[in-house]
Amino acid sequence: MNDREFRNRLNQALPDAPEVFHRAMTDTLKTIVREDGRRRAASARKLRRTLLIAALVTLLLASAAVAAYHWKLFDALWFFNTPPASEGVARQAHLFEGTVNGVEVTVNEAAYDGRTLYLMWTYRLPDVDVPLGVAEDGTPLPGLTEEISQLLQKYDMRLWTERIWFDGREADMTTAGSGGMTTGTAEPGVIEEYFYLRLDKDDVFLEGKVEVALPIGPPPEGFYPPSEHPEIFDENMRMRLPDEGVITFTLDVTGMADRVVTEHPCIPVTTDLVTAQVTEACFSPLMTYITLDLEVNPDAMAAFIEANGDGYYDEEGRLMWSYGGTDVFEGWLYSLSLVDGEGVELFPGEFALDAHGNETAEFIYPALSPLPDELWLAPVEGGAADMTAAVRVR
Repeated sequence: MNDREFRNRLNQALPDAPEVFHRAMTDTLKTIVREDGRRRAASARKLRRTLLIAALVTLLLASAAVAAYHWKLFDALWFFNTPPASEGVARQAHLFEGTVNGVEVTVNEAAYDGRTLYLMWTYRLPDVDVPLGVAEDGTPLPGLTEEISQLLQKYDMRLWTERIWFDGREADMTTAGSGGMTTGTAEPGVIEEYFYLRLDKDDVFLEGKVEVALPIGPPPEGFYPPSEHPEIFDENMRMRLPDEGVITFTLDVTGMADRVVTEHPCIPVTTDLVTAQVTEACFSPLMTYITLDLEVNPDAMAAFIEANGDGYYDEEGRLMWSYGGTDVFEGWLYSLSLVDGEGVELFPGEFALDAHGNETAEFIYPALSPLPDELWLAPVEGGAADMTAAVRVR
């Protein structure tokens, strides 16, 4: 049973809370998650990303009064210091305009690089004639403020499920590497939503002209609570596309699959701490995605346990978690940087370790153009790469 099947079966097995409680709890959790930038505690990169987003929101609010249309997605959600060269990326603007529950909804922007989908949409709330997310002195208040949260609850404007549909097939909006944020603007009554979705993590790859369905607004009848409606799931435990409760638009990503280069070098490198190999390197017009498989050295693991114990215990002596490979080789993992065949860092100063565990890690960098013939993940200290412990990327 995979994670998706477990999640859906658990939903069906557990008793359901009242809808009012469910909505209040959902809104509260969304506030916590979005203000935290969906960072995982295991990844320091998420903290840097959150701070970067906060700074970019300030920039967005300061420029919101500009009358001419300005592409905002990458301004708000780009994770690196260098602005993206987005040539070759499928992107569209002004995809949907309509009214949901009395609120004007506009899907302003979408972009797709073969793996990650970026979306930006806005709510224009009726009878709100003041800027949201701006303090009395005009200082921007990035993130989901209490004022914005209350207004979204008042008009029941939300994602009523964390799913999205492509040509009727459901995908998860909460896969590892996905995230988003909500922010007010200097324009009275306007709220902006930004999301980046790692669709490849859910084995979803878009091609051609795709009908996208977003679950915005109140949930449709018959979809809540899930445990009382098993018919809303298909044989693969994916939620069926409802007839109501979604807005739809067409996204043209024709030819995107041909612009992505995927390689599988699989060349193991063994150090005193770990054996590592790049099992997949994906080069899109927007990003570079590198998957690293890891196997801790048994002797190093045994030495670590002998020195530190078998895990972390609380004050009452209860084992909270056992130590694993990450505790042994995390320092080496955090030192890795993408270098060329001469050991020259390609993105100095960028912390690109997106997620990691005891057996795998993922690094994300901006796109490489032109694509070098030789690439490595090498430990770098003081600007010098140790190629003796480097892992071949291509």
